[in-house]
Amino acid sequence: MRRYSKLDGSTAARMRRLGEIGEQLAGTVLDRGGFVNIRNLNREKTNFPFADFYAERDGRRYVISVKIRNKLEARTRRLNSRYKLGAQCYELARRAEEAMQAEAAWLAISLEPTVFNAYFGLLSQLGGSRGISMTALAVSNYECLCGNQAHDFDYAALMNVYEPLTSEDEQPETWVTE
Repeated sequence: MRRYSKLDGSTAARMRRLGEIGEQLAGTVLDRGGFVNIRNLNREKTNFPFADFYAERDGRRYVISVKIRNKLEARTRRLNSRYKLGAQCYELARRAEEAMQAEAAWLAISLEPTVFNAYFGLLSQLGGSRGISMTALAVSNYECLCGNQAHDFDYAALMNVYEPLTSEDEQPETWVTE
């Protein structure tokens, strides 16, 4: 069953802050994972197709989409089991690969109240899925670049909390599904 919630200004600000934290962590995580020539593509071009970072390792070049999410859903406390890459991720990835002569990859950062984990993988390893599965079985097949790393972010301000819809709400473009 789908539940719908309003996407308002505070939700958008929280999502933007979470994205900023993801980009902040990504450079450090990639560096610790042995990547070199790390570049934040969003600093070079606003909304670079698919990728947030470019990096190299072991003679291979990568364009990397960074996704950071809360490990657990706020309301149900169930695992947030899939981090979406976007409806056109494969087309955008192809454009980024061509532009940078690199292979499309992703970095999934799973945020918990006091720690985070970061996993790296290739887009091709997702078998056509437009999301990164974050189940225990799936993450066991990914490269863990950072496990249970402590952080000092205000987790409460970053939690997935949405205001439920009421019968007076009429603008579906401001809703998100959970």
